[in-house]
Amino acid sequence: MKKDQGQIAIGLAFAFTAILALFGLVFNSSVITREKMKLQQTTDFAALVAADVQRRNLNKIRELNQEIEAAYLTTVPSLIPSYCSLFGLVSPTDKITTTAAAATITGSTPATCDQACDAIDNFTRDQYIKIYETFRTLKASEIFKIVMEANDRAFDRALDTFLTPQNLPFGLKRVLENRYGSSLTSSALKSEYNNGKLKESLEISDSNRDIPLFIPAHELRAFIYPDYFYADGVCAAVVVPYACCYLPSPSKPGFTMTNAKIVKDGDFTTSFLIQATYTPPATEVDKRFALHVQNPKARNASSRVLEDISGKKLPLFRTQTLTGTVAYAKPYGGTFPKVGVTLDPSSLNVFDLLNPTNILGLIAPGPVGDEFTGAKLIGLADTQEVGGIPPFKEATIERKDADGIVKEIVKVYVEDFLH
Repeated sequence: MKKDQGQIAIGLAFAFTAILALFGLVFNSSVITREKMKLQQTTDFAALVAADVQRRNLNKIRELNQEIEAAYLTTVPSLIPSYCSLFGLVSPTDKITTTAAAATITGSTPATCDQACDAIDNFTRDQYIKIYETFRTLKASEIFKIVMEANDRAFDRALDTFLTPQNLPFGLKRVLENRYGSSLTSSALKSEYNNGKLKESLEISDSNRDIPLFIPAHELRAFIYPDYFYADGVCAAVVVPYACCYLPSPSKPGFTMTNAKIVKDGDFTTSFLIQATYTPPATEVDKRFALHVQNPKARNASSRVLEDISGKKLPLFRTQTLTGTVAYAKPYGGTFPKVGVTLDPSSLNVFDLLNPTNILGLIAPGPVGDEFTGAKLIGLADTQEVGGIPPFKEATIERKDADGIVKEIVKVYVEDFLH
C-alpha cells in the first residue's frame, strides 16, 4: 500500500510538472504573439507616417515647380518686342546715335544698324532671362534640398512613432514604466534610444534614409523669340539719311536654351521600407518558475540541469525570442513632374513670332504632376506598383549581444510582411 502511494505521489509530481510546463508554453506563446502583433501594428503605422512625410514633400515640390512654370510663362512675352524700336533707336533717329547707344548699353562696337539693334535686343532679352534663371535657381535649390533630405525627415517621424509610450511593445513599456514611472515621455524614450540604451531591446532601421526622394533631373526648354532685321539707309517715308530702318516682320526665330522644372528621372518608385527588431524582456513565468532543461539520467540533482558552453543554465522555454517586423508604404493619388517638349522653332512662320500665344504653342511643358492625396501600405497585390519586384525576396535579422557578437539570425521572407 505504501509502495502504491509512493508511486502515485511520483506520478502526481510528474503530472504537475507537465501541466506547469504546458501552462508556461501556452503563456509564453501568447505573450510572444501579443508582443509581435503590437510591434507589427506600430511598424505599419510608422511606415504610413513616413510615407505621409514623403507625400507632403512631393506636394511641396509640385508647388515649387508650379512657381517655376509660372515664371517661365511670364518671361516669354517679355522677349517678343523690338527693344531697339521701343527705346526710340530706329528711324527717325540717325544711325550714329543708334550705334553709340548700343556701344554704351552692351559694350559692343557694331558697324551696322542690324548689329547695333540686335545687340540691344539681345542684351535686354538676356536681362529678362537672367531674372527668370535667378528665380528658377532658388526654387530648384529648394527642390533639391527637399529631394535629398525628405527621407531623413521621414525616418525621424517614423522613429518618433515607435518611441511614443503607447506604441511600445507591452513588455518593454512595462520595464520602462518601472524605471521612469509617470515621467516616461517620448522625449525621454528618444534620449534613451539615441544613447544606445534601448538597442539591445529595440532597434529600428530603414532602407531609405540615405537615398533621395526620387532621382531628380532638369527639364531642358527653350525661350523662343523673333529675330528682327534692321536695315541701314533711308527708311520709307522718312528723309533722315543713314537711319536704322525697323522692319516689323522678323527675319527668323531666335532661341535661348534654359532649364525649367525639376522632374523625375527613371522608374525609381518613392516608397518607405522600415524594419524593427525586438527582444522582449523575461516574462513572469520565466522569473517565478525559472524552469530549466534537465537530464533525467543524471544521478544527482546538482548535475541534472543542462548548461550551454558558457556555463549558463538552459531555460526550458525561450525567454528572449527575437522578433522582427517590416512594413512598406508609399504615397499615392498623385503623379510626378515630367519633361515637356520644345518643337523646332523653324517650323513656325516668322510672322507668327509676334504673337506670344503662337510661341507658347511651340512649347509643350510637361505636367507638374497631380497632388498626392495619401499614403498606403504596399502588399503582395501591389508589387506592380513598385516595378513588379518586391523590395527583397528574403532578408536576415541579426540579434547581437552587448559586445556586438551575433547570437541569433532569423530569416524574414517577403510574404511575412507584405500585407
